[in-house]
Amino acid sequence: MRIYMDTETAQIITEQELRTEFYDLRAEQPETYDYSFECYVRNCCGKNGFLQEMSEDAVRYAVVSLILGGAGQRAREVVRAWKDVKYVIMQ
Repeated sequence: MRIYMDTETAQIITEQELRTEFYDLRAEQPETYDYSFECYVRNCCGKNGFLQEMSEDAVRYAVVSLILGGAGQRAREVVRAWKDVKYVIMQ
């Protein structure tokens, strides 16, 4: 599972959260979102997009920042998602 940062709000978004958002939008506006999830990610991360895929170092820094900021539960969610990424990469 990939992890992204919203470059406008600095919010951390997991791939699962992004996927849920996409399918909700697609259900509400099928004529607007008539393409694949992968295309949606490319659009969101593209030149005019608002998301940036995070490197391992960036994820570590974000987790520490979340913990120090008192958002321990969110930090655990990000770590869980990142562990999924590392598991897939190791296989």
